[in-house]
Amino acid sequence: MNKPTLQLQKKVSLLLAHIRSIPFGEHARRICHQEHSRTFDICSLKNQSSAKESEMHFIHLLDDQTFEFISTYPLDTFEYGCSILSCSFSDDSNVYYYVGTAYVLSEENELTKGRILVFIVEDGKLQLIVEKETKRAVYSLNGWWEWLTGGMDGGDGSLIGIFILELV
Repeated sequence: MNKPTLQLQKKVSLLLAHIRSIPFGEHARRICHQEHSRTFDICSLKNQSSAKESEMHFIHLLDDQTFEFISTYPLDTFEYGCSILSCSFSDDSNVYYYVGTAYVLSEENELTKGRILVFIVEDGKLQLIVEKETKRAVYSLNGWWEWLTGGMDGGDGSLIGIFILELV
């Protein structure tokens, strides 16, 4: 008896005529596009020269046509940007960027703290409108029906969190 198999194949021809490199000076970790504001939001890592803080993490907002840096939000010390999402829900006409983070502390073996940051682009700037601390690292985010869902891990097993964020 043959075992069932699954093969996924996709052949895509890529035209390289419109690819453009932008000097960034940092390591881009996550990127998300928002059609509504015509921006990109990027989670990045920058190596520092001082021994105290060997690296810093940022959320950058870029114009999607000029790739100009519009706004920057520095994350806390030891906080890493792990996931990013742009979405809106039917009961709110605004479109938001959601960023999931983790605090990576050398004295802890497990990631036991993170945050969900909610940003809106207003007047061309990235504005933090709400933040929620979590007891786990937030590795993935997804808008599902009227809820924000997050894939989290705290070392004692993975779970899916369902968040109902009321932006008042």
